[in-house]
Amino acid sequence: MKGGLDNPSPNVDVILTTRGDVLRRGVAASERLAAGAAGEVLTMGANDPAWAAPGGVADPHGAAQHTDVTRELFIPAACFPSEGVSSGALGIYATMDLSDSVLDRGYFTTKVPDDFVSFSSVKLVWTCLGGGVNNMYWKLIAWYAAQGEAYNLHTDTPAYGVTASGGNSLLNVQEPPNPLTLVNLAIGDYLGFCLYRDAAHANDTLGQTTYNLGLLFTYVANQ
Repeated sequence: MKGGLDNPSPNVDVILTTRGDVLRRGVAASERLAAGAAGEVLTMGANDPAWAAPGGVADPHGAAQHTDVTRELFIPAACFPSEGVSSGALGIYATMDLSDSVLDRGYFTTKVPDDFVSFSSVKLVWTCLGGGVNNMYWKLIAWYAAQGEAYNLHTDTPAYGVTASGGNSLLNVQEPPNPLTLVNLAIGDYLGFCLYRDAAHANDTLGQTTYNLGLLFTYVANQ
């Protein structure tokens, strides 16, 4: 075949008969591949190219190509106000301190991340300087809602229970004794937590102030 793209040989015009036709090399000579249907893409078979639906072509972008992964969001205690609870420090850690022998509570607020797919867990990061391996009697409740919704549209209010300290001065990362489920949680929700410790209850056997560093929020994310 002689000629170029700007001056194709007459043989090309004979082979290609319709607008959109493609010239391909056959077994022994050049041949016509008729134009495909609208939306089809050119794919390579074992020997020859052919038109096909685009479903078999992987798009490197878009949600369909994403993989779900587990991510963590730490919500520090010192960044949020508390009611009847002192904010302090343990060494150089900022903490929310829940006293012994009284009912104390503290509050945390965050916003659900844009890559959120589903909720996994929320855990309290805490320690105490004494008390050994004894129990804290506590619970964690949650309210959540999106912009334009009532602030308490969704609530999750598990009951009190106990978890044991790992030992003096050891960091504990623990789910509440009755874990939250947050079944209606969605991207963009404003999420509030209230941590209660009833140290006056007989089931609270620590006999110590607890130093709470924050909450560890774990979720499945779309990356």
